[in-house]
Amino acid sequence: MDAMIEDMFARLMAEHCTPAIVRKVEDGKGREAAAALDALWSEIVQTGLHDALVPEDLGGIGLTLADLVPVFRLVGAHASPLALAETMVARAILAGAGVDAPDGTIVLASAPEGSDDRVETPVVPLARTASHILVDCGARMGLFAIGPEKVTASGGRYSLSARLSFDRGAASAWLDPPATLRPIAALLHAAKMSGAMRKLLEMSVDYANLREQFGRPIGRFQAIQHQLSVMAEEVAAATMAVEVACDGARDGLWPDVLKAAMAKERTSAVAPSVSAAAHAVHGAIGISAEHDLHLLTRRLHEWRVAEGAESYWAREIGIALLSSEERAVDFIRLALAS
Repeated sequence: MDAMIEDMFARLMAEHCTPAIVRKVEDGKGREAAAALDALWSEIVQTGLHDALVPEDLGGIGLTLADLVPVFRLVGAHASPLALAETMVARAILAGAGVDAPDGTIVLASAPEGSDDRVETPVVPLARTASHILVDCGARMGLFAIGPEKVTASGGRYSLSARLSFDRGAASAWLDPPATLRPIAALLHAAKMSGAMRKLLEMSVDYANLREQFGRPIGRFQAIQHQLSVMAEEVAAATMAVEVACDGARDGLWPDVLKAAMAKERTSAVAPSVSAAAHAVHGAIGISAEHDLHLLTRRLHEWRVAEGAESYWAREIGIALLSSEERAVDFIRLALAS
């Protein structure tokens, strides 16, 4: 990815997605929250990054998932209250199907089997700030507008997640995509989680070097060093898994299912321990409402279970391994790491 695009997006997020802005949105205080969301989305639209994955011949920038990994990480590192990564993917899918994308952000979901006339989604992160949702209903994908009457809030007080319910006839468009939505949606959550965990590691190292106890920084104590080193190891493994999965995406958009499974399994598996270690290093101040740590750790726990937690994806990898004629080491080397 062009370093200029990454730097530009980093500056944009630093200015328009600060912890104060995230808090305004999560508090849901009317005009202030709406103004903050509108400002962030307006800046994204002006850069054209909302169409970054749309091919150039369809009016987009023509980047790939691999190109946008740094952007997805920044989205996670800033605990974005808008589904920016999901919108990029949704707009590319819609463009490829010849469907005009609606204004505003679009979340993604895979609906379980339900009745013929209703579409019921599981808990969808950031659904409360999105204007539309692209739902994989099995054979086809449906695009639905999100209205207040469709939303059932889910999660804690500050959560932006929700369950959604629609009449199938309310879809503004039905698509026949070349692949299912769950792997790519899971990979996006994994990429954002890797960015959030890298930010937690950075915050923890900085705090350990500044906070003094018994006359020296706590980062000089072996117990703290051990926690930070384990965090660094887990974050590095999660980051690599995401990069491998995005790099192998077909047509630059559709990831290999097993590699996406590996990325989501790894990031979801280490999210609890990375969050716990970050809070342990920060001590009492880390659990206070005024500190920024919980903005990231709460997101991590929501993204961890979205589109399947580590157990779901580990099972998918296990089924593929048992169905393969390869030895385990060759399966890992050829199917997951190549």
